[in-house]
Amino acid sequence: MSRDQCGAASGGPGSLAQPDDNDDQADAVEPAEPSRLGRTAYRRGSANPNGSTNALRGDILGALGVLKVATADQLQRLLRPGAASNKAIRQALGDLALHGLVASDGNTKDRHKTWRLEGTAGLEAAGQVLGLPRSDMGGTARGAGRSGAQHAMAVNETVLAFVLGGTASGAAGGAGTVTDWATEVEFPLPGGRRKVRPDAVWRAAEIGVPVLMVEVDRSTMAPERVAAKFTAYRELFRTKVRDNDPALADEEPADRTVHWWRRAYPGHTRVGYPPVALVVTDAGPVALANRQEAVAELSAECWIGQRYTVRRDDNDGDGWRVYDDAVPVVATTLELLAEHGPLGPV
Repeated sequence: MSRDQCGAASGGPGSLAQPDDNDDQADAVEPAEPSRLGRTAYRRGSANPNGSTNALRGDILGALGVLKVATADQLQRLLRPGAASNKAIRQALGDLALHGLVASDGNTKDRHKTWRLEGTAGLEAAGQVLGLPRSDMGGTARGAGRSGAQHAMAVNETVLAFVLGGTASGAAGGAGTVTDWATEVEFPLPGGRRKVRPDAVWRAAEIGVPVLMVEVDRSTMAPERVAAKFTAYRELFRTKVRDNDPALADEEPADRTVHWWRRAYPGHTRVGYPPVALVVTDAGPVALANRQEAVAELSAECWIGQRYTVRRDDNDGDGWRVYDDAVPVVATTLELLAEHGPLGPV
């Protein structure tokens, strides 16, 4: 989905839809009526008694369509980062809830209320904002907030760090908008019984990243299970499909195939597979170092490449590595991302 499909930005780097100013004003207030001497009173529209605007409600629906579950604070930082508080976000969420489009069914461990889309109506409304059919919208994350949605919150903070950039003085800015992201994307492996399901998928072709698969590790999963994800990614990236390029119509069947990801995410100019980002959080320095070493060792076959050696009488063997069948893994911590942004020293 292109940003043009979502409309121009309207109020912040995460804005999704361009409102009609007349609709916003009509929706937010009704005509003035007499009040006490020297003052003017405004009544809020009955359809949206909290006074939220079409633009903000649309932005929230689109963001929840991507993130699935989020807090008002996260939505405020993502959609209206310059706002002094998240009051307007909470008011808009209240109006959307009155229409049965969003719901809250839990809190984070820090006691922030979590919000999600509600039912088919919420998914369809978000799909209209994002320009996506209902079949591509996934689920509503019903019940995720009852357990605190800790993993979803970490994924959200990762997306926020990418979009907003670092918080440190002089940090690099962010890249893209929330609409460049997707969650709950499933990729079937050959045979159809197993699937690869990244925590998030990022597309930023304008800065040379046609696709980046993102795994967020809260340090609760065994290193063996984390390492196994890279094995699955390599199997997925090896998958080839028929190339429908008319120029190849006369070629042999074996020459009319292409890696599926090149067809699904065009724009790759480098050889090899697309990268996978591992974002780790909730671990101290020692535990983090041990975890990094363990995951790297367990998954080495997937990323280390194939070594070729030429032995001669005057040396022990010169050689090189070929990475055509290796998964490029970029690893960092959520804390580094939040401090420096994706374009900084992370």
